[in-house]
Amino acid sequence: MREFKLKRTLPEGTTRNVFHEVRHTEDLQLRNPNHLRMFYLDISTTKFSYASLKDFLLDCVGWYFYDRSAIKKLNDEGHSNSISTRAMRKMLSKGKPDQKGTGSELGEILLYAFLEDVLGAPKLMTKVELTSLNDVHSDAVHLLPMPGDDEYFQMVFGTSHIVNDLGDAVENAFTALKAILDGEDDEAKIVSASFLDQHFEDKKLEDYLISILKPSEEKGKLPEPAFGLFLGYSIDLDKTKYSNREYEEKVIQKIEMDIRSVVNDIREKISQLGMDDHSFYVYVLPFDEAEKDKKAIMDELLTGGE
Repeated sequence: MREFKLKRTLPEGTTRNVFHEVRHTEDLQLRNPNHLRMFYLDISTTKFSYASLKDFLLDCVGWYFYDRSAIKKLNDEGHSNSISTRAMRKMLSKGKPDQKGTGSELGEILLYAFLEDVLGAPKLMTKVELTSLNDVHSDAVHLLPMPGDDEYFQMVFGTSHIVNDLGDAVENAFTALKAILDGEDDEAKIVSASFLDQHFEDKKLEDYLISILKPSEEKGKLPEPAFGLFLGYSIDLDKTKYSNREYEEKVIQKIEMDIRSVVNDIREKISQLGMDDHSFYVYVLPFDEAEKDKKAIMDELLTGGE
């Protein structure tokens, strides 16, 4: 079996230091590979603690922003210690923190992180790179090697939405997926061509990636389209009712209840779009006040809260 040569940009297991997974019994009831996974952050005195999340963002924002060749160039020039700082400056030059369409939204960074580290799909391009391409609606595009078959890959198109209500996040996600689906073939070609235009010093790696993304008819087939969703929402728990020790247990119970309330809607929307034969990878994360918190977190990341 051929070794999958495109490496992840994040160290394996990075997300485990920040996000706690909630085990549950719900599933998407799809016949192809899929998962529905819920997480939560550290909790301190009946609030989510965003300290570890902010550290995580500082560590990974450089890899989110720059492509692999740009990272190598910065390292070769002796700038390895300032990659994240340079990335944040460039992100801020594109627009305000958390501004839609600039690649500076919290959900877009977290989508990249979950697809890379939890799913195991190295990035092709993140939102901040995709903003320069026309007719591309995805917030991320990743390449997933499928186990047991070195000729079988999925191109995972991602969308991210952080709003106060989980049901609204689901609704927004499938509106975005409809636009991605309508231009799926063209988007795959645009992303593949742009990714392969990057400078690869390793000619063997370049040839390997061409064989996957632009295979000849006799040598293979294109990666199958699949979809990744990151959904953030407000936990909406009355903190005054619980002690500090009780609160984490109540958060877990509330997450389980919240996903039960939307899982049928997710299944129905997949069916309505005729996407039952696609793979879906869904990640859900609650915040205290989702829309307020995501802006504050990105503002502090990019400007120091000034």
